[in-house]
Amino acid sequence: MNLPTFILAFVLGIALLLLLQSPPRQDFFEPGASRGGLEILPVTDLAAVKFQHALRNKPFDIGLFGSSRSEALGTSHLGLSEGEFFNFSIPGSSIRQTVLFLEMLDEAGKLPRLVLISLDNIQFQMYLNPLFPEAPRRWQQGLRDLLVPLRGENIDLGDFTHMAYRHVLNEWWALRRVFDQAGLQRRLLCCQNPDLDNLSNDGSWREKIMRSVPMAIPEIQDPYILDTYLVYDLKRVKRLDGNGSKIVIYESPVHPDASRSPTPFESMTRLLLFRTCADLALECIAAPTLGDDGNAPYWRDSGHPAPSYLGPWLAEVIINPAKQRQ
Repeated sequence: MNLPTFILAFVLGIALLLLLQSPPRQDFFEPGASRGGLEILPVTDLAAVKFQHALRNKPFDIGLFGSSRSEALGTSHLGLSEGEFFNFSIPGSSIRQTVLFLEMLDEAGKLPRLVLISLDNIQFQMYLNPLFPEAPRRWQQGLRDLLVPLRGENIDLGDFTHMAYRHVLNEWWALRRVFDQAGLQRRLLCCQNPDLDNLSNDGSWREKIMRSVPMAIPEIQDPYILDTYLVYDLKRVKRLDGNGSKIVIYESPVHPDASRSPTPFESMTRLLLFRTCADLALECIAAPTLGDDGNAPYWRDSGHPAPSYLGPWLAEVIINPAKQRQ
């Protein structure tokens, strides 16, 4: 094989691989659609599928954004009507993914009228960079993160260095995903088995019957939240708030049997969070203490509340008051 032929074959092979690694295009959340096995998709694909569903519909009245800690909350848990609510939560993501997702929906004119942001409890130190969307938009966000000090944002030098390293690492993971055979198999096998339909048409994961297990106290994590970037992200949220949409951030709860005293760095981050929210006039709510009567439904673990407890709290504290103000 001569060199030009090899180069052409190589380029065509990469193009075919990129095509096969692309997320599905169909709307899995439209009425009557089959979602059997959708949960086996890579999380980047699940984010793309939910984003495309939003683009195909008018803006939802209420949207919930977060990680696996909010993914099981459905319409019935919140006392809402069919079609009023959509759960945009993406397992394994953090508030950084949520903020970029919201900005993309706002650009498309699809931001929900009431946005609920589930911020992972500060104890868990979840502050991962976005994996969705694909390049080049993801690169634009990385460049934006690295240029914010030049735009007058007070970014700590250590935080800047960590952020630069994380974006490089993010792109390495993204490159590896292109050649990920397991991910390709999940895409090819997705959505063919109706017996594995674990997602509801409102985007939520169907609540599974959990057994009662002892609630382990969350381990103390190394500091991972970059405080000065957290302030920057909250400012990004504020720019979306009040322009036809109301945004409320709540900190996800921890099971009462697993509560522990915060570490000094956790206390400092939480203080910064709520002080910044107050300065920005952004509504942020501390993690509630949700009861557990010892009977089903059970929490999945100490950081994943049963939606039957979390849903009514959200309805009482955020959703119903917001409706009354309309």
